[in-house]
Amino acid sequence: MSRRVAVVGAGSSGLVCMKCCLDEGLEPVCFESSDDIGGLWRFKENPEPDRASIYHSVIINTSKEMMCFSDFPIPAHFPNFMHNSLIMEYFRMYVNHFQLAKHIRFNVRKHRQASLSHKCGSSLQLTVSMCVADPRPEHKEEIRLFAFWSVGC
Repeated sequence: MSRRVAVVGAGSSGLVCMKCCLDEGLEPVCFESSDDIGGLWRFKENPEPDRASIYHSVIINTSKEMMCFSDFPIPAHFPNFMHNSLIMEYFRMYVNHFQLAKHIRFNVRKHRQASLSHKCGSSLQLTVSMCVADPRPEHKEEIRLFAFWSVGC
């Protein structure tokens, strides 16, 4: 089995986690409950139930030099304190640059642990059952086995 890592959430932490997994030769599979990346930084006029949303005019209170990912600087032409739409643009640039989109499963509505086992000297084996809010037959409930688990916050 490849060393597969389950990453929960495609917000800023989940994106970096996927990139770090790839750097280490691991196979990330990101489970995102919405239809897009960005987590709390993605503004939606009508957010989904039980999902927090920033308001339309939010501007980050941290300079771009302090908030950027260490391996991917924010473009020089972006303002020092960015509007949330530019933060989302930066996240999209990061996803495209490191080819992360193919590792993200969108519209995953449930995660539940089906079983967990560990043998001395081996990696943790985590089986995850998920339901996907996607009517295509190939996206029904499925069981997957993971060597590691990461929850982005």
